[in-house]
Order: sequence, then C-alpha cells, then structure tokens
Amino acid sequence: SAGERQHYAIALLDKFFRHVPATFRAGVLYDIGCQLHRSCYKWDLLPDYRDRIVFTISVFHAFGHQWLCQIIYHPRKCACFGLSDGEGCECLWSALDHLVAGLRVSGYFQRLYVINSQIHHLDGLHRRGIAEWLVRKYEACRSRWIEAQDGLQKCSLTMEFLRDQWELQKKSAQTKPLRRQVKDAGARTIDAILVLQDQLKVLDMNITKLEKAVMKGQGDTDTMFRIAELLEERRRAMTKKHRMEDSLDLRRRQDLQALRASRYLTARLNALALKSRIRDRLHQRKFKFAGIERRFHTESSGASLRLDLILSAEPESWECVRPKVGSTRYERGPSTGTRNPDTRLQV
Repeated sequence: SAGERQHYAIALLDKFFRHVPATFRAGVLYDIGCQLHRSCYKWDLLPDYRDRIVFTISVFHAFGHQWLCQIIYHPRKCACFGLSDGEGCECLWSALDHLVAGLRVSGYFQRLYVINSQIHHLDGLHRRGIAEWLVRKYEACRSRWIEAQDGLQKCSLTMEFLRDQWELQKKSAQTKPLRRQVKDAGARTIDAILVLQDQLKVLDMNITKLEKAVMKGQGDTDTMFRIAELLEERRRAMTKKHRMEDSLDLRRRQDLQALRASRYLTARLNALALKSRIRDRLHQRKFKFAGIERRFHTESSGASLRLDLILSAEPESWECVRPKVGSTRYERGPSTGTRNPDTRLQV
C-alpha cells in the first residue's frame, strides 16, 4: 500500500534470506502481513523464499483487521509464534523519537552516526538487563500456561478434539465464500445429492468387499487401515448429504429427479443465500462501528479534558460569548483584572 511501502519489507526479506541456510524457515510479523502475503503471490515476489515464510500480523495491529483475517494471520492463532508480539520496531522507534527534532536539521552522515551510536547505547542497556527481562518473560509465560491448563481441564475436552474443531471452523464456517443466488439453485443441490448417493453406494460396496476379505482371513494391516479410511469418507459424505437435504427441507422420501424444476426449492435456497449474506454484512458493519465508537469515546474524553483545563485556567479573563451554531470554539476576551459576577461562560 502507499502508506506502508511494501517494497521496504520485500527488500529486507530478500536481503535476509541471502545470508541464511537454504532450509531456514522464518516467521514474519508485519502490520499488514496479510496484504504482503497476497502481494508475494499476486506479483510473484520472493519466489525462492516465500514457501519458507509464515506471514502474520503484529499483535497490536491485528485487532484492526477483520475477524476472517485474524483467524489466519493473528500470531496467537498460528503455530510456533508463542507470545511474540511483533512490536520490536515500534519499541525501537519509541526509544529513538527524541532524536527527531535535532536530526531534522543535521547532515546525512551526522544523522547516520547519531542513530548508530544511539542504537549501540540501547543495545548495551538491554544486554545489562537481559537476565531480568528473561525472568519477567518466563514468569508471564508460566502464568499464562497455568491459566490455559486450568481452562482446558475445566472444559474436559481433549486437545486433539479442540484442534480438529478449530481447523473445521476455519475451513467450513469462516473462510468459505458466501452463498450466491442462482436461478437453478434447487437443481444444483439435487444434482449434488444424487452424486453423493452414488458415492455412498460405491463406498458401501468397497467396505463390504474388504470386510468379507478380512472375515476370510485374507486381510492384513493395510486392509484394516483402508476400511477405516473408507468409513471416515462415508461418514463425511453422509453428513454432507444430510445437510443438503435439510436445506431443501426434504422431510420424507421424494423423487429427487421430479424436484429439479421446483420453483419453491430454488426460492428457498436463494432466500437462504440472501440471509447468509445479510448476516455476514451485519457482522462486518457491527465490527466497523465498534471501532468508530471506540475512537469517538477516546476523542470525547480528550475534548472534555481540554475543556476542563480551559475552565480552570484564569476565570477572570473570560467574557460572556455565545458560540455560533455548530461551533465548539470559545473566544477569550481581554483581562480586566476584576471578575464580573454576571459574566458566565455559556456552553
């Protein structure tokens, strides 16, 4: 983007990977890591290194992104990132901001020298306090680990089940595209149900054949694994078929071929697609308004504080002035040294 200047990040990553082994993998925390990830594949950037990069968003910037983006790029929801926040550059800029005023009028080489000297000074300070920093981070990590373990024990669910549910949520509920309204929605769904029925018949035949082979003593360990895989595939196909039948409201056995041209089923599926899109748009709208409301409260608090400071400073120097309609500015009159009891600040 124009504000973030992605070419700086691309140049830094290219320079970095030239000095590390060919098998080195890196996790990149960036304010717009989602856009940087997309740009790498859209414009074919870093073709030799991008398969070894895991892009995420720095913690304090992640909450400004949509929820669909956070479940993929938030470092707390990605493996191997631990409690890293990705705000190291922000801390460095905060430590160097006192140099801005002086270096603004300095020469190029003097500016580089001062920044380099300041960074070396900060490096020495951090090295002297690295033991304390490690202890503080360790205690924070340990307290969070204990809290997480307590929560897992209370919910009485296994880690494998929770991981499977999270992956299923990412794939099926939040990252799939929204439904669209189509003219032949009913026919398409019925065709998909018919295909699933044929698939279930084939799976049943294969499972029966393998089970007979096992009963005759002709099976081995691979046969048992194959049966387990077919049973799992049959379960997924059956679940998908039932979900489609529920969307069509098929309460009893009906001739699916005769229902392909049903206008009612088409209208029902299109209404369901419209409902899903409206619900998603409302969710996004609420997320957007929540950010606007937070900023409004922050600005209102700042304005109230400024007004309190104005009212508490030199009350004798204010004269009665009625602000214009739609204006929040107040005029200050000449100080007379005496206070008129009838003079008030009208708000």
